[in-house]
Amino acid sequence: MEDRRKQTWIGLAIIALVALVIVALPSGGTVVTVITDSLQAAFLLLLGLAAARLYRTQSFWLSSLSDRDRGILFGAIAVAVFAIAAKERFQSLGSGGLLLMYAVVAACGLAAFWVWRESRRYAI
Repeated sequence: MEDRRKQTWIGLAIIALVALVIVALPSGGTVVTVITDSLQAAFLLLLGLAAARLYRTQSFWLSSLSDRDRGILFGAIAVAVFAIAAKERFQSLGSGGLLLMYAVVAACGLAAFWVWRESRRYAI
């Protein structure tokens, strides 16, 4: 147990040291922008890889859906991706624009949940 705590403190010290280096650099704003953009790109890449893996593992379930349900699911995914990609345009509308974007993404999530629930329901 003691070994684990030591590793945790070492990890926290490394994170604090990296943060200190970023803040202390002369052009800290540019470095921070590059780091955040790199982290965002890595996050989006991982999301894409996770989506591809999910598509491969669930291909049988997707092919068993009706055309209508598959269209609703893929349409909801497409609208959510476009809404997230247009986040800056939504932000230009103010806080109401961001609320609208979140509402669109939430509606897409509800549509995907509805398709999943309908696929699990027994037909009489």
